[in-house]
Amino acid sequence: MTALVLMSWLVIMLMVAGVDIFLMANRFIVLNNTAQKALEMMKEEGRLTNEIEDIFFAELEQQNITRDSARIVDASTETVLRGEPIHLHVQARYELKSFKPLGMSSEQLTMNWGVRKTGISRRFIRPTFGGGP
Repeated sequence: MTALVLMSWLVIMLMVAGVDIFLMANRFIVLNNTAQKALEMMKEEGRLTNEIEDIFFAELEQQNITRDSARIVDASTETVLRGEPIHLHVQARYELKSFKPLGMSSEQLTMNWGVRKTGISRRFIRPTFGGGP
């Protein structure tokens, strides 16, 4: 009888963990897609601007990913010209909540993801020669 109770408890915990892992994977997909959108905007601007950063975090917050759990680790902040490489490195963390009843601490249940995106800048600045008329 005890084995039956333990097996049923184990099956229930695995089902709950499966849902938690599905949600974790969904959040990673959202982070990856949002980072790609931010990189596309960065290609047009030639760098990471404050507006692009605000749009990036606003889209993440629409998907319930807070600024506390996601951050921009490294990005091209200096303006680069057309054909030069541009990069974005985003990191996010997710805490698995389904294993807490087993007595695991928060450090053991936290997953950290890193998303690195690179591309080529499309910004073209036409050089100006000479002075006025």
